[in-house]
Amino acid sequence: MRNNIKIAIAALEQHIKDNVAAIDVEKEYDETLEENYSFVSVGGPFVHMSPPRVLKKMDECAYSQGRNDYADSRCKGGEWMELEDEYYCRYTVEKEKEVFISDYQDTLRADDMEEDEITEIVDALECLSF
Repeated sequence: MRNNIKIAIAALEQHIKDNVAAIDVEKEYDETLEENYSFVSVGGPFVHMSPPRVLKKMDECAYSQGRNDYADSRCKGGEWMELEDEYYCRYTVEKEKEVFISDYQDTLRADDMEEDEITEIVDALECLSF
C-alpha cells in the first residue's frame, strides 16, 4: 500500500510540473523592487535608472539574498509553494490537485483496485501539503 501512495504522490508532483506554470521569481522580485523604489527623488541622470538593475550590478549577493527572502516570504504568506526548487501559485496547485485526484481515482477504479485502497491513496493525496 505504501508503494501505491508513493507512486500516487510522484504522479501528482509530475502532474503539477506538467500543468502549472512555475513562477518567474526574478521577474516578480524585480517588479516589486520597481513598484517600491525609485530614483526620481535623486533626480538628474538617475531618474530613469532601474532599482533591480542597479542592485544586481552593484551588489549581486544582496540582490540574490533579497530575491530568496522575497520568495520565502511569499511561501510563508501562503501565496506560493515550492516543489523541487521551483515556485508555484498555491491556489493554482490546489485546483490542479483536485483535478488530478478525481482523474486518478477513475484510473484506479478502471484498474480494479479495491475501494478501501483507493480511499487510502486519495486521503494521502488530499492531506499532502508541499
